[in-house]
Amino acid sequence: MQRTPYLAHSPDSDFCDSLCLSTRFLSISASASDDAGVQTADGLFVSTSTGRSSVPAISVQTEPLHKVAVDKTFQLDKIGTLASKMLQELELPQDAFDSLVALGATEHRGVSYKYTLSCESVDSSQLQCVGLSWNATGSMVCAVFGRPDLCGWCDDLGMLCCWSLFRTDFSPGNPTYSAEHNCCLTAVACHPSHPSVLAAGSFNGEILIYDLASSGDFLEACSEVSEYTHREPVTALQWTRNFAVPTSSKDAYWLVSLSGEGRILWWSLKTIEPANAVISGRLPYPVRGATIPAQALGSKTISPAVGGTAMAMDLTGILIGSEGGFVSRFSLKPKAKLHTAVAIDEQLRSTMQKNALVSSGSCSARDEDRICLLNGLYAADWSKVRPLIFAIAGDGGVVRVYDLGGAQAMVPVAELENPAATKSTRTRIHSIQFNHRQRDFLACGDANGNVHVWQLSWELSNLVSHESEELKAYLRMDVQMEGE
Repeated sequence: MQRTPYLAHSPDSDFCDSLCLSTRFLSISASASDDAGVQTADGLFVSTSTGRSSVPAISVQTEPLHKVAVDKTFQLDKIGTLASKMLQELELPQDAFDSLVALGATEHRGVSYKYTLSCESVDSSQLQCVGLSWNATGSMVCAVFGRPDLCGWCDDLGMLCCWSLFRTDFSPGNPTYSAEHNCCLTAVACHPSHPSVLAAGSFNGEILIYDLASSGDFLEACSEVSEYTHREPVTALQWTRNFAVPTSSKDAYWLVSLSGEGRILWWSLKTIEPANAVISGRLPYPVRGATIPAQALGSKTISPAVGGTAMAMDLTGILIGSEGGFVSRFSLKPKAKLHTAVAIDEQLRSTMQKNALVSSGSCSARDEDRICLLNGLYAADWSKVRPLIFAIAGDGGVVRVYDLGGAQAMVPVAELENPAATKSTRTRIHSIQFNHRQRDFLACGDANGNVHVWQLSWELSNLVSHESEELKAYLRMDVQMEGE
């Protein structure tokens, strides 16, 4: 360390005879540093790129739009022309899928026997099933029981039994609904649109209206026996559409009844007088009526009328079968000439159309179109799905199903019989009906008081192309040959 002298004058000395020196020592320190090296890891540089998302170019119309005048008349004419051509193409017959069998058809190749429906009260009274009908939904079969061999006045009780086949509590030996009547029942017809409403006819000539949805007595109304109503057994019942009112009206359907004295009566549910504490419900009077004249059927007797046994209807006429075997068609149009020949309406698919085709007594029928049975024929019905399919039954307890479109039209394609029955226990079948909703179901009623239900095969319960046209051609050919 160096010491540096500092020289200064004394403030107290006015004079100085000698040179005085004042000395101060200051310490000055010098910093020392060393060189040092520091080693660090090499830096890692990652190159990343960022880019803008691509935005598509969109053009924006900013100029005002100008409406272009269009000739609407020309457009409507063009649409009408195209629509008419399209409809013409749709109406052309297509044979690409003719004779097509769906994959599900293999599941029901044969006809299977389903149920034997019975009632203990019917068995104890030894009543016979004389009529049956499927309700509007096709889930319930209704049957009436009586004695078809009675003459004179009836003192036996009649029965109405209904089985709901698809209910969880269904039992073949226990009807879902049942009701008794003070005389035998002879006919039954379920309402076309109300599943719980049905009509029945009695041996005394009464018309009974039942409502199974009512909480009390099922019998809603009953007609009286008078000179303006039926006085002989009711032989046939059928519901017909009243087009004067909408379908929602209670009067949308009329009930048409045929009886043994030759009267045809129309009944309306709108005229029903409901029951009260004093009297039961009444069906007071028919809204329309007619009588089958004996002259129209070619009878030479002096009887003013003949008894009817079977009936079928369409929009323009009624087809009536009489006790003498005559089949006649009467027009519903006023002042129209009655048809006395055995003529069949092409639109009718009913029991009477079947009678004209296969069981008519006319000698003008072709030999190859006759079905010869060794036993009596008592029941028949057309399929509600297949226009060329019908079934007949009678003595022997066998139901025979025919297909007019087959290679051998007069040979049955199926013969249905109760597998549990023997030759000695088979009995007469009085009624038969196809199901119009559950199209593969067929039911029949026999003289033992039982109702038998079958499930048909896929081929017998599904529509085939052009069947309606084949039926019309078949009937036209029949009429032409009879005219010759």
